[in-house]
Amino acid sequence: MRPGEVGRAPWVRIALGLLPFLGLAVYAVSVRLMPAAMFHWVYDSEYGPVEIGTAACFAAAGVLAFGLARRTRGIAPPLVRALYLVFAVGAIFACLEEISYGQHFIGWHSPRWFDQANAQHETNLHNLLQDRPGKLLRNGSLVAVALGGIVLPAAATWMGGQYTAGRWAYYLLPRAELVPLVTASLIMRLVRTLPHDLRSGRDTALFEVLELYLAITALVLIVTLRRRLLSGPRPSTAERESQR
Repeated sequence: MRPGEVGRAPWVRIALGLLPFLGLAVYAVSVRLMPAAMFHWVYDSEYGPVEIGTAACFAAAGVLAFGLARRTRGIAPPLVRALYLVFAVGAIFACLEEISYGQHFIGWHSPRWFDQANAQHETNLHNLLQDRPGKLLRNGSLVAVALGGIVLPAAATWMGGQYTAGRWAYYLLPRAELVPLVTASLIMRLVRTLPHDLRSGRDTALFEVLELYLAITALVLIVTLRRRLLSGPRPSTAERESQR
């Protein structure tokens, strides 16, 4: 077990690593076998488990990130804690966008401008301009999770000594915890690049599942950092400075 981190049994790590791919398999089976009405409710409805799960994961990530910024006073550098706050605000924003700021639950009608400019006639920003902001956010998020979940952790591991208190990787980067989720997300995005005749019928509501995976990725990242920083002995300021 690495210092400052809580260990898991190998079989637990393997099971958690396989879950994202099991989710893709379930989606593929659902496309083929699930009745259309049920498929729409599960994967595409604003009241279904995928949409609600996405909002819930973003909300949980935001709340936990706020808590992490508060509880790491004297543990993490001020700039790192500020980044936790930025992450928290972004996650809460994503949650509110996902539920159109409560529109579907409260039942208000979109203002005229949103009704005309929004691709789904909802009160949100990401579906404006024929979903261009949504596409930009999805693609930008995929680049971010690929860098933060695979590329930078691999570089930090290769360099050695980066996951010690006082190093940026210690406060900001996972190790391999996000690799399965990020890989599954990239697979979904790759499917959308296939010729239409090859993916026709297979990518129905796939972006909704992709958004769920991005939300789970955000939540797993914050949980990972909380486990690292708030579990076990905490290095003193002098110890952190001596390790730089």
